[in-house]
Amino acid sequence: LRRAGSIAAMFAVFVCSAVWLPRVFAQGGYGYTTISYPGATSTAIWGINNAGAAVGVANGTSCFVYSGGSFTPVNLPSGVSVRQCTGINDLGDIVGGYSCSSPQGVCGFLISHGVFSNIGPVGSLYSYALGINNSRQIVGGYRDAFGNYHGFLFSGGSYTNIDRPGTNTQGAGINNSGQIVGYYISGAQGIGFLLSGGNFTSVTNGS
Repeated sequence: LRRAGSIAAMFAVFVCSAVWLPRVFAQGGYGYTTISYPGATSTAIWGINNAGAAVGVANGTSCFVYSGGSFTPVNLPSGVSVRQCTGINDLGDIVGGYSCSSPQGVCGFLISHGVFSNIGPVGSLYSYALGINNSRQIVGGYRDAFGNYHGFLFSGGSYTNIDRPGTNTQGAGINNSGQIVGYYISGAQGIGFLLSGGNFTSVTNGS
């Protein structure tokens, strides 16, 4: 979710050469750019900021920032095994998920000014940080001790659940106005949403 409330998204196409071809588009006008990390068999782009810097992962293990046609590896602490780098703000802060000692083996993270921090509500069995804005508000998802999935907003050192009543919910992106996008599961159907001013708006194909 970028400035002015436009919604950005990514999808990838698997081709016979075993390379993932990320496509980044925006509501109200779009263009396609194929991005392939040098020497990698798979490349996925998961987030982009207002300056056009994109963050992703190569071969499922190597995080990078792609900007101006160049790739820059994301420096991680020794021993940290990354799952995905999923979001980047205009300050260069990066969020994602890494392998950890939680029951399901995945925790969210934030890298800000070179400092690596764990992100996820206390007691969560699984957590992922997916989006970050310039105020360093972070959205993502986690699983609680009862097996339910929730979205979360991390702001000012505190976590707030993002829950569409009666559903499993996940936050995926947040812009500088605090508008949040994500999805929830209703029955067997996944439905996108926009959360703005405390109000949920479902976003479906054709809406």
